[in-house]
Amino acid sequence: AFKAPCHLNRGLVKLKLGDVDNALWEFGEALAIDPENTKGLYRRGSARLAKVRDMMKKEESGEYWDVERALEMLAEARADLFKACRLAPNDKLIRRAIDDVAETGAKLKAARKAYQAQQKDLFATVIKNMDRENKAERTRESDDALRDLPSLEPFTVP
Repeated sequence: AFKAPCHLNRGLVKLKLGDVDNALWEFGEALAIDPENTKGLYRRGSARLAKVRDMMKKEESGEYWDVERALEMLAEARADLFKACRLAPNDKLIRRAIDDVAETGAKLKAARKAYQAQQKDLFATVIKNMDRENKAERTRESDDALRDLPSLEPFTVP
């Protein structure tokens, strides 16, 4: 009966130290023991939200990040927080966290749209360059084929 609070406390310490992955594991263990633990749901949802925000920071620094994975994690955070809200409907911290999820979701969707536009431009450029190279190669092949033909001898029609 005392294991769940231990996991929750260790998870909170790890979260405060910035070790989000291990904090998520601790919160998951606490929720495996007590799936209806409001504090565990709130903390895991908050940790997932922190993970999404960390992923989004990579965008600002130009690093690769998986937008689709961030969307999945945000949906998991939303589910945890809504379940916690159903269990404790008057908890202001949970409600504030749900608002944060909505705000982060809007930013994430905008980032996804920008990413898709970048991908579209990148692939259009690649295809255009490949097409240009293919046309140049076909022209060279055509010129080479004409050069290899024997020359025609003049003739007259009787």
